[in-house]
Amino acid sequence: MQSSEIPEVQRYTKKSFPAYAHRPGSTPHPKKAGGHSESLADPVSEVITIHNWHEHQDYLYGADLFNHAFYWEAHVWWEAVWKSLPKGDIKDFVQGLIKVAAGSLKESMGESDLAKMHCLRGHELMSKAYEQLENDCFFGVSRKWWNNIPFEIPTMLELHFDQ
Repeated sequence: MQSSEIPEVQRYTKKSFPAYAHRPGSTPHPKKAGGHSESLADPVSEVITIHNWHEHQDYLYGADLFNHAFYWEAHVWWEAVWKSLPKGDIKDFVQGLIKVAAGSLKESMGESDLAKMHCLRGHELMSKAYEQLENDCFFGVSRKWWNNIPFEIPTMLELHFDQ
């Protein structure tokens, strides 16, 4: 397949990507000397709700990063979203995404057992959101994607804005 035939991955934001996707042991830690975020403050996020998720730039940027294999960085942005939330199902759901990003990172590093462990914990954390769900998506994430986590380490997260 020629590079012009590779499908473009949908972007949800216009934010630029970091200079590299961090892989522990292979690239400089983003916050340390020479890291891509060395002089940047950690992100601080606004609260995400069922009403604003589709416009929530930090949440959507996390999805962009995840979909382009910036798993460490997706974790950082979703953690900022997570920190802004009170205890409850939404906070658990976002923590589940963080765990899935950690699992995807571990898989990319060849650590499949740890990857599966992180993803299974992420699946568990997201379960209450899906148990109470009236439609097929929670914050744009389909039940089908969530149901697949125990069988395959995710590398893509397609958000559905119509649900």
